[in-house]
Amino acid sequence: MVLRSLESCGFRNLLPRTIHFQRGVNLLWGENGAGKSNLLEAIYFLYTTCSFRTQRTLERVAKGERGFRLIGEIETAAGRYRLGLQEEEGKRTLVLDGKTVGLEEVLERFSVLAFSSRQMDILGGGPRERRRFLDRGILALRPGYLRALGEFRRTLAQRNRLLQIGGPRAEQEAWDERFASAAACIREARRDYCSLLGGAVGSHSGELSPPGGEMTLEYRPSPALPDGAGGEEDDLQRGIQEALAARAAEERRMGHTLVGPHRDDIRILAGGMDLRRGGSAGQPRRSRLALEVTRLELHREARGELPLLLVDDMDSDLDERTSEALLAR
Repeated sequence: MVLRSLESCGFRNLLPRTIHFQRGVNLLWGENGAGKSNLLEAIYFLYTTCSFRTQRTLERVAKGERGFRLIGEIETAAGRYRLGLQEEEGKRTLVLDGKTVGLEEVLERFSVLAFSSRQMDILGGGPRERRRFLDRGILALRPGYLRALGEFRRTLAQRNRLLQIGGPRAEQEAWDERFASAAACIREARRDYCSLLGGAVGSHSGELSPPGGEMTLEYRPSPALPDGAGGEEDDLQRGIQEALAARAAEERRMGHTLVGPHRDDIRILAGGMDLRRGGSAGQPRRSRLALEVTRLELHREARGELPLLLVDDMDSDLDERTSEALLAR
């Protein structure tokens, strides 16, 4: 997959202009504050409608502007496309070859991965960042997962509202069933992806693997079901409903849902050691890079071509040997 050009207007400090790119590696060079990271963020935003740097929407709009526009010429194995994104006063529109489309269709055609020290810190940050890491990886392989995520988030929000206002028990039970069904879909997808990624990281990362032993991933879902339980989606749904029933009184008292995928986490280990709790200074960077390279290769296997890879501040994040190994891919 190749991004041939990017036209931007009103995005951060980028001047209104079209920038052209070549096949292979493109290097951005400039002083601090020149807009290198902003350009990478614009590319990522065009492909995903979200940022790898911040969740604060207003920061992306240039001073004095009401919104921004991004247009990319993208070449894939299937052909050449023109993808546009416009955001103004909170309203966002995606246009593919002149036709308004949804995000799922964009994700089905195009894929991008970003590696940056400012990106979500899956080792030093909280569980939410690790959940986002899983979900973005799943979306790269299964764009239809976007619908499952949307259903779960809507159901979670509605269930929380009922808990806060003390809604009728019959209505609460109906939403419990719907919540358990949506949660089981998320849990199954995350479990399978974590197993896929963890099983492939050793063979795909090669010389980019962190020192300290074999790298593995451990999915830690909420609720935790007994060993051997919850293998199928129906079993998962039943287990989640039972967990909701067991904490029903506590949830009514707290006013929000206490079990479910919104409380999932993962452990990332090297040689059996949890990298969040120990390891050398270089292990977190190498571990994250090993995971990203594995995601690249899984994408190649699933879609027949590599996604676009954005690396921000490579010289500060990676040593020379690691950078050369990454570029060689």
